[in-house]
Amino acid sequence: MELFAVLQVIWWLLLGVLLIGLAVMVGMDMGVGTILRYVGRNDLERRVALNIIGPHWDGNQVWFILGGGAIFAAFPLIYATAFSGFYVVMLLLLWTMIVRPLGFEYRSKIASAKWRNVWDWTLFISGAVPMIVFGAAFGNLFHGVPFHFEWNITSVYTGSFLGLLNPFAIMTGLLALALSVMMGALTVMNGAEGAMYQRARTLVQVGAIAGIVLRQALPISPRMERFWDASARVARLSGWLAQQLRVAGLQPEDAYTFGLFRDCGIPILLTRFPNYDEVLGVANHNARHSFTTVEETVLPTNHAMVGCLLAQSWWLPDELCQAIRNHHDLAKLESAEPQLLVSNRLSAVAQFAEHLVQQHLGLSQTQEWTKLGPACLRLLDLEEQQLAELYSESLPVAKADD
Repeated sequence: MELFAVLQVIWWLLLGVLLIGLAVMVGMDMGVGTILRYVGRNDLERRVALNIIGPHWDGNQVWFILGGGAIFAAFPLIYATAFSGFYVVMLLLLWTMIVRPLGFEYRSKIASAKWRNVWDWTLFISGAVPMIVFGAAFGNLFHGVPFHFEWNITSVYTGSFLGLLNPFAIMTGLLALALSVMMGALTVMNGAEGAMYQRARTLVQVGAIAGIVLRQALPISPRMERFWDASARVARLSGWLAQQLRVAGLQPEDAYTFGLFRDCGIPILLTRFPNYDEVLGVANHNARHSFTTVEETVLPTNHAMVGCLLAQSWWLPDELCQAIRNHHDLAKLESAEPQLLVSNRLSAVAQFAEHLVQQHLGLSQTQEWTKLGPACLRLLDLEEQQLAELYSESLPVAKADD
């Protein structure tokens, strides 16, 4: 694997650690702020709750800064797209986090019930709103964010603030809030006693139940589950085929990665165009024209182009991006250009893997193998005897569940 690809994986792992730290550490502190007025019925009890997180609440906010900095340093295109598309949301998030330290620092400056009540409400808002925003932001990432790339790979966000408030994002925002309340209540339980302890214990139960209910209510698209299940099977079989065939320039790890992401443009188009399901049906069963040509008769783009741009934004190796762009192009697969050999062999092994999966699992047969199969077999230097053996030996790999 290239050093650049290794660094990408390392940065993704580091970013994952930072985001997990953000969710746990900041979620715990935000949860205490959210439940402050419930667990603390008088000024003394609220002061106890704030003192529980007093030694570490400001340090935990560093997770947020580190997460943003890591995205900026390692994945600037993602940073630019997210922060420009979520501009209003980011401002809302930043303002609530700016007033949060003021609540901690100024609440006790004046011995006035009205003064402290104002800051208690400030801590409630600055605890609840960021968690809803964090959850809704991740919900939108899973749901799909409307943006496209210009000719110079500049990302352009085409959505609106109200568009971000879709039902899925709202539910993930509420789920994040429920989990934050639960973690905040657990934190209070560890440092309080008596009535405060009992109130916090009640909130733990409420937060946990609300979290379970919201998680079960999240609308998970069956077609997306089927898509990623099929992609995982194709990827696993592609890697296995690369190991068995030992074709020059075809690495098993590259074959697996390509098999997983070669159609990554399809989920984007499914969320962007309501009629894309119909387009997929027509393209899969068109024996005359290429898959991408059929797409372009209805849409302004095709999934191979979108997938290629997406792969480039992830900084995947050039051969993989090139293969994603050309994997439905028969002219490219038959080309004798040396610079296309590796990407064409990636396309060939994944196309063969998809054909085997469809055969072994009894899935609907598309026309892609009919159109591209002969060219793929030539690229892989497969003979009839080898083909029969691979059909037999690949059965357990194709049917295996992760």
